Amino acid sequence: MFEKLHSIGYVYNDLKEDNICVGKPKEQNPDTLKLIDFGLCTKYLNESGEHIDQKESQKFRGNVLFCSPNQMNFESTSRRDDVISLFYFLVYLTT
Repeated sequence: MFEKLHSIGYVYNDLKEDNICVGKPKEQNPDTLKLIDFGLCTKYLNESGEHIDQKESQKFRGNVLFCSPNQMNFESTSRRDDVISLFYFLVYLTT
């Protein structure tokens, strides 16, 4: 779900049920999930592929219910934070 976004150097930061679309378009697999609302995405890689330190201007971005501990501590986010949010979201769906 996050693979294409992460491959271009961005972190989603706003995983919640309102931002996931499930459907069955004619030309796609019915199990495909789509993300919408990229307003809180942040760049985590610079042009040379190195992590960007965002501490000087880091604000809270995301959903409090599914955010990672790094987001709650106003630290720089990366791919791991999207994966942590996905884990929290899956736990939410199963309970």
